Amino acid sequence: MDQVVGFGEFDFNRTTGELYRDGGRRPLAPTPAKLLRELVEKPGELVTREDLWAAVWPGEYLDLDQRLNFCVYQLRQSLGDDATTPCIIQTLPRLGYRFLPEVSVNRARWTDVIRLNGSENASAHEPATVGSRRVWRSHRWAVAATIAISVFATTVVMYGRKGPELAAVNRSASPANDAYALAEYILSATEPNWPQAEEYLQKALEADSTFAPAYVALATIRQEVGDWPDAERFLNTALTFDPELPEAHQILGARRLFTDWDWDAAQKHLHFALENEKTRIVAHRLLAHLAIVRGNHAIAIFNADRARQLNPGDAVSQADAGWIHYWAGAYDNAVAVCQESLRLVGANPWNEACLLSAWIANGELTLAAEMARSDLTAAGQIVSATPDQPDRVLSEFYYWRLSQLDSVPKSHYAKARLEALVGRPARALHHLMRAAEERHVGVLYAASDPVFGLLANNQKFKELCAWVRSTNRQMSVGSSVAG
Repeated sequence: MDQVVGFGEFDFNRTTGELYRDGGRRPLAPTPAKLLRELVEKPGELVTREDLWAAVWPGEYLDLDQRLNFCVYQLRQSLGDDATTPCIIQTLPRLGYRFLPEVSVNRARWTDVIRLNGSENASAHEPATVGSRRVWRSHRWAVAATIAISVFATTVVMYGRKGPELAAVNRSASPANDAYALAEYILSATEPNWPQAEEYLQKALEADSTFAPAYVALATIRQEVGDWPDAERFLNTALTFDPELPEAHQILGARRLFTDWDWDAAQKHLHFALENEKTRIVAHRLLAHLAIVRGNHAIAIFNADRARQLNPGDAVSQADAGWIHYWAGAYDNAVAVCQESLRLVGANPWNEACLLSAWIANGELTLAAEMARSDLTAAGQIVSATPDQPDRVLSEFYYWRLSQLDSVPKSHYAKARLEALVGRPARALHHLMRAAEERHVGVLYAASDPVFGLLANNQKFKELCAWVRSTNRQMSVGSSVAG
């Protein structure tokens, strides 16, 4: 593959991540460089958000939606592109991005102008360049089940796919309210201009230092750049001025649930969020996860279904509910919900991983094996088992997925599930314990995941599950389950 490609006034070295404009070096951080590398491989095509998550943040699971938004913003800054009238990166809302310029390789000779559009007339060397889809299909099942758990445990659960929910303002016209309204407009964009929004929020607070919604908005921005201590400080300040502000309680409830593992505090915050129409749907989804963690499956299903009823066409609520039904042991319902979600948004790894898990748990191995065979074949793997041997097809699938995880960091939870599926309880427990040490969010669901049924009578597994469900966060993993 050629190292340097050109588009418009730019040259980009895909190996070093260096960006040049008319011969002059342009600033480009490493993560936006990874993003640009993926986009230039497929100009003119939709590159899905899921493909970019897997390529830019392999093996990572937290805040992927918002991290991608911010990364695109950084890349556009380096390219001088405008999100409202794009010339280089076009946003396809809720789907992904399209790289608009033609991309040329061997730019010094101005040859081989490529349109990587998968057409029948593609040149012979294109497969080496456009193999990203194959790589993604082979990679997705290596991490999909774990990502599915984690994605719904972070921003997608908290906000859906539409960006952060800002606090509702019921004040009459004022300088603070006017500045906040401008910030709210900026933050509602698909690709928000965070610095500009923060500037208006600071103006709102200069006009009225007690204007609580501005502190919530500042907290959401601080989350985008990974500064949670500052975000929490803003949220606590907001609650000082408005103790019942639902948006602040929603964000803190999610944080207490998925990061701090403080169930009582999470429930307290989320019940405040339930009282407001704007935050009610997300609060129900989060309470469903909390109920699964605490082993209250009927309450979990109630909250997940309530979120779907309040917004029937919401793909996030649908997909989330599929996993909730799965963890609650309602496998038929999980299958139905996942299939409905797939009809809403099309094929995606989160729903497919849930559907596969539900089929396996429900004993529908033929259907599960068909899906597994399809992905093995798409990844270029030879399937030795015949269609009438679903157990063997699935076994080949599990071992292949395990091999894909060798180079994925912090993948102990995914490995634990796969080791359990191939019937190796000792290895499954080892990886599960390592995941607990890393405080991987997937551990929260281990007690409810039928995959770990073969560990049900294992004392260490019982102690681990009891530790997770305990509200005593002073206890370390080692002290609670060692021995």
